[in-house]
Amino acid sequence: MDKTAVIPFIYQYCDRWCERCAFTDRCDVALEEKRLTNGQKDLSSAAYLVHVVNDFQNIMDLIIQNTPQMSLEDADEKQSAQTVPSKLINSEEKAKIEAQIEQLTHFIRVYSAQVKHWIQVNDALLTRDKAQNLALADALSVIEWYSFSMTSKVHRVTSLFFDPLSIPTDPIQNDRNGTAKLALVFVEKSLGAWESVRTIFPEMTDGLIDIFLTLTHIKRDVQMLFPDAHKFKRPGFDDLESEEIEIKNNSL
Repeated sequence: MDKTAVIPFIYQYCDRWCERCAFTDRCDVALEEKRLTNGQKDLSSAAYLVHVVNDFQNIMDLIIQNTPQMSLEDADEKQSAQTVPSKLINSEEKAKIEAQIEQLTHFIRVYSAQVKHWIQVNDALLTRDKAQNLALADALSVIEWYSFSMTSKVHRVTSLFFDPLSIPTDPIQNDRNGTAKLALVFVEKSLGAWESVRTIFPEMTDGLIDIFLTLTHIKRDVQMLFPDAHKFKRPGFDDLESEEIEIKNNSL
């Protein structure tokens, strides 16, 4: 395997944290970002608008190139096949799933509020200590980054649940599982960051228990709604070669 080749669609299931990614040299999005001029990065410039138009056209061309052509008859058959599974969900099962989604959404809101409140309450201490403690500064960066990202991914994947246009054609390698797995990755990274905070400030352990519990609830609910999410293989990140790179990168 060429370890320098671009990995197709690796950017679809990443955490958008390019500064910490080991695959920026193999990602179309990151490589395109590096090629941008200062003018193209300025949202108010004409160069930026030209870049957006060209980028959109490139994306459409890529979609067309990677979408198999089908006749109208094939399209009708595919649409019919996709609508069948939604009919198999009875009202009782749908109500149960909706309740699980509502519960997950609740815990996501709770976690976002907990993060915001904890940082505000401890702002003076954190501002003082993170300047001298790199581990603390890193943990806080992880907590803040994934708090927002987790909310975004959970909102997206739950909105797809009853969408007839998003019914998976593959039981494992589908967008629902991929997005759910990414949310689980964010939960694990957040748990690790909070554990670092607890280690640095052991006296805060009691006050952090509710945060750990909320993250555990989020993890449980995502796994219940998407039991096969852990089987999804993210392009690049879940390859053996990629796992070795990530482990090495995280150990630095």
